[in-house]
Amino acid sequence: MKVYNLENIKSAAELKHRTEAISMNERSIIVLDTFTGIAQKLQAVSISLFHLDIEKVMNQLQDFENDCGNWLDNLLSSEMQKAEAAKEIKVHINQISRLCNENPNIIDDHEIMAHGAMISSLILSHYLEECTKKNFILNSCHFMRLGLDRKPDIKYVKKNVEELMKDCPDVPILITQSRLCKNAYDEVDFFPQIGNEYYATVIGAVFHADEIITSLRSDEICFRGMEHTRTLTYGEAENFIDSGIALLHPECIPLARTVGMAIVLIKTPEDTLRISSEKTGTKVKAAVSRRGVVFVKLRSLGVLTSYLFIGKVFDVFEKYKVPVYLATSSNVSVSLAVKCSNDTLRLIYRELHKYAEIGMETEMSVVSVIGDLNWEKHTGLEARIIETLKEMPVCMISYGSSTHNLSVLVREQDREKALMTLCKAFLDIPSEKFDVIKQTQLQDSFVM
Repeated sequence: MKVYNLENIKSAAELKHRTEAISMNERSIIVLDTFTGIAQKLQAVSISLFHLDIEKVMNQLQDFENDCGNWLDNLLSSEMQKAEAAKEIKVHINQISRLCNENPNIIDDHEIMAHGAMISSLILSHYLEECTKKNFILNSCHFMRLGLDRKPDIKYVKKNVEELMKDCPDVPILITQSRLCKNAYDEVDFFPQIGNEYYATVIGAVFHADEIITSLRSDEICFRGMEHTRTLTYGEAENFIDSGIALLHPECIPLARTVGMAIVLIKTPEDTLRISSEKTGTKVKAAVSRRGVVFVKLRSLGVLTSYLFIGKVFDVFEKYKVPVYLATSSNVSVSLAVKCSNDTLRLIYRELHKYAEIGMETEMSVVSVIGDLNWEKHTGLEARIIETLKEMPVCMISYGSSTHNLSVLVREQDREKALMTLCKAFLDIPSEKFDVIKQTQLQDSFVM
């Protein structure tokens, strides 16, 4: 079974394009986000209802109904199919209009948006039917529930999915709604905004899917050249995310690993990235950089013993919630690569200056090499990587905490040169492509 995560759909043409790749050869689940225009119009209805502007609500609902009609006109050719779809959509619009007779509250907002999710599912369902793709709509409120901690109640969800599937028609495509669910009080609710791909991963886990197919939501990623480098293990993907590259929501990886489910990220049909347990044998797979990093070097004044000194340093950075990207230490000194504001740095200095000599340098970058860097299997690989960077000053080297990552801290002015040097040495990117890559480097970069 495959799970297709469809989100950010703005037009009928885009919907047609995004559904072309859905396979009929095996059972699939489409996790559908509310169409962008439908969500915006119903959000406006909700605001008008909150302000008790009933006349405006009715006008907006009429406009919304016309907009749904436009969707059907652009997707369906059969007049009978259009009439049937319009009738089903009208039921939801009538239910929204009935809310005008009640006191507006936060539950009304959720209920209104829930109707938008169901209307989007209906439009997709009728379009697939016209394409002779048999399908069935699963209302996600019937099986998806959040616990008191606002996280999915997996035990409850699995139990309800098992019951639901007993009576589910034997059709190749199931459609369900992204983020729509019930909360712990059995009220209509929506999944927290932490990325629709995480919701799709939860759906895949409880339906025992083999693979999730979703969009690559980061524009920071540029694929270059090698077909065999377009695969990552779960561990390598986690290192990408830790390096600041927004592949997908971090919680997707451990959940997918637990159930043995692959995640396929699509940028274009030619540019895809597969994350699974499969190892390709490729040693170095990508070079990653993170900009805007601060280099903090602390040398103990001897006020605290070595272990108390290290503990104190990390306690202070934890206190101010400062992410630490790299760390190296000896008995009497600690060096860190962090990212925080100047105001936070001043507070940290104020707390630690009585324990250590402190030096800080801004405009630094972390450059990381990602891949299978196991020191036992690939003896000397880490030495080759460092040797490649011999012509530029390196402030820190971090290796050993992960078998998938070697990171160095360099000056911002050397970041691009470090990336290009690593790409040429380990990714087989020819010199003539360097200018192309150079033009696509963004705030945080990833060349694969």
